[in-house]
Amino acid sequence: MTFYNTVNVGDAPAYGAISITGGSHTSLSAPTSGPLEGILFFQARNLPAQYVYTVNDTISGNSSTNFVGALYFPLTKQLNYTGGSLATAYTVIVAYDLTITGNSMVNDDYSTIGGISPIHSAVLVQ
Repeated sequence: MTFYNTVNVGDAPAYGAISITGGSHTSLSAPTSGPLEGILFFQARNLPAQYVYTVNDTISGNSSTNFVGALYFPLTKQLNYTGGSLATAYTVIVAYDLTITGNSMVNDDYSTIGGISPIHSAVLVQ
């Protein structure tokens, strides 16, 4: 599945943060084919200016949490990735500001989606 976070301007409630917190067994996987192949969480690229860099998103789990896919949050004020997640097939994180705490694991086994990362180009900026 893919979670697509966007806003309809003028609609209530306004744009809100993604907050996934573990505690029980959680297993979420991105599609393995189609136009959203490999994308688990996707933040809309065309957010109105009043919503850009205003919310903190949280993806956290415990020892039985499994997130497989790309986490795409380029316009989030801060993405908090925490917890002791399982070693997943792959996790790609794209964020404006990223905080990783705990024993979180990321991996790069893209065999389920043709052996290629769902993010085809990236830049590290400080």
